[in-house]
Amino acid sequence: MSSCAKCDLLCLKPSQNWWPPGQIKFCWAQVMFLLANIELLKAGKWPAKTSGYIDTHEDVQVSEFKQGNTAILDVLAELDKRIDKLPKSHQNIISNTDWYCDYYSLSPEARNIVNYLSGKYKVQTFSQWKAGWNRDLKRA
Repeated sequence: MSSCAKCDLLCLKPSQNWWPPGQIKFCWAQVMFLLANIELLKAGKWPAKTSGYIDTHEDVQVSEFKQGNTAILDVLAELDKRIDKLPKSHQNIISNTDWYCDYYSLSPEARNIVNYLSGKYKVQTFSQWKAGWNRDLKRA
């Protein structure tokens, strides 16, 4: 597996990846990591780096950063800004998806969410992005 163009790390399952707040660049693996831990982020906490596979959300340990919650809140604010651009139906998918899995195990709708949140959200609405994406698939 090659390294990610955005974060320069191998992008594995989110359960095997961990980044401190200052290294978040919103690549697809980091978006999955953030979505998997969104409740911790909303509580102003960051998941601790673990050495093994995480099976459930209850296994996540919490890490406090010395710089306070500012970096965590910055990441959460950016994530919220991106999520707010999604249609309400897709925002509901976020809370009903188990993000502790391989990217290709996600439903097509969940993969669309990850792809949009890690890419074109600033220049296109989700509907515009999806229409262009579907058009590109038909050309192939």
